[in-house]
Amino acid sequence: MGTCLNNLGRLYEECGQLDRGIALHRKAVALRQDVLGDHEDTAFSLGNLGVALASGMIDGITVNAGGDLLHVGEEPLVVGIENPHRPYDNEPPLVRITLQTGAVATSGGARRGWTIDGTWYSHVIDPRTGEPVDHVAQASVVAPHASRADAVATILTVMAPHEGAAFANSLGDVGFMLVGSDGSITNNGYWKSREIN
Repeated sequence: MGTCLNNLGRLYEECGQLDRGIALHRKAVALRQDVLGDHEDTAFSLGNLGVALASGMIDGITVNAGGDLLHVGEEPLVVGIENPHRPYDNEPPLVRITLQTGAVATSGGARRGWTIDGTWYSHVIDPRTGEPVDHVAQASVVAPHASRADAVATILTVMAPHEGAAFANSLGDVGFMLVGSDGSITNNGYWKSREIN
């Protein structure tokens, strides 16, 4: 049902009815929370692993699943966010953030995609056009749950930066950083409050 609401929201956005589309995306997020209750992560493998490990006699646990990270513990974790324009293992992070108990997820085309006739195409496809996304290089999201961070990060790579910022800000408990294909950075106060200078 949540997927249907998201798809319908995208159709409204295609027709120029952005407010109606965003309202449907919000309903999809609310439905997922209603179904999963306070334990949203129990329906997802990353969340299952983190919740299971942290429920025992362990003081904290960090699970990194290739772009999605869940941290549960009393001690904050410092997380480096990769520069999508320089995705090299020895490159310093674009920014660093602190994460207490919660999740951070990054979505974008820096590491996953295809080269066709010498041109790089992101693996993220805009469902409205069927074309690879090229306006957002990367979206990173901090949220209380891994599933929420992952879903919102993917949505933000598809939406135009101003639309994505409005959507993420409407959720209330989400921090985000968008890196545009031109290198521009858009983020919100929730994200900035976690950045380390």
